[in-house]
Amino acid sequence: MKQYTLDEIITTLPEFNQANVLKIDTDGYDLKILLGARSFIERNQPAVLFECDAFSNDQYLEEFFSCISLFRECGYRSFLLYDNCGYFMGEYVLSDPGFEQFFSNLLKWQMNTRTIYFDILFFPPEKMEIFRLENLAPRQ
Repeated sequence: MKQYTLDEIITTLPEFNQANVLKIDTDGYDLKILLGARSFIERNQPAVLFECDAFSNDQYLEEFFSCISLFRECGYRSFLLYDNCGYFMGEYVLSDPGFEQFFSNLLKWQMNTRTIYFDILFFPPEKMEIFRLENLAPRQ
């Protein structure tokens, strides 16, 4: 079967060329799709929500950190992490010195337990600030 990257698909569907949200849930192919969407992500700076689970992918850790590099290079600074029940687990800053070690350990644990997956939500920096103010600030 012929495969196309998201960037290739979008060139044939100009009505989606300016989208500002990208939601992916493809049971194991999320990271591959993101890696094929560099131009779209770089150009549009969309909010991006995707599922993070190994699904027996031997390249899971490498693909995860390649995606993190892609988002860094496209100007994103952090992401929000949710567990598979939708519970907020925190905001993680890509430039944090302990980021890679922490996530390497977390993803290895995830792969060994096979009981949980994560949802990751990226916002470009200016939208992340708005999200923080509206959703993470203490309520009065």
